[in-house]
Amino acid sequence: MEHVWQDNEERYRDLYEEAPIAYMSVGQDGRILKANRRAVELLEYPLDQLLGRPVFDLMADTPAGKGRGQKTFQRFLSGEEIRGEELEYRRADGGQLWISLMAKADLSM
Repeated sequence: MEHVWQDNEERYRDLYEEAPIAYMSVGQDGRILKANRRAVELLEYPLDQLLGRPVFDLMADTPAGKGRGQKTFQRFLSGEEIRGEELEYRRADGGQLWISLMAKADLSM
């Protein structure tokens, strides 16, 4: 049975890492815990510069960036599922990146 569990965990890890859309896992403190390959590509930050970083650091200093992002994060922490929230981010080179956020809190952690 342990072998099956390990295979499933490995498949999940591969799906997360190789997904064609960006995934990031964020802790209750707003710090990035995990990011997949596509998130690294889109944001143009090396993985080691994303992990542990507050997700708000990546949001643009605009109402559609940090302003909306902080309100959305509070809704997320309260357990609300977020679908299609448009947020403005900044890539490592300073360029604009619009995202459509889909998020669901795992409150069991």
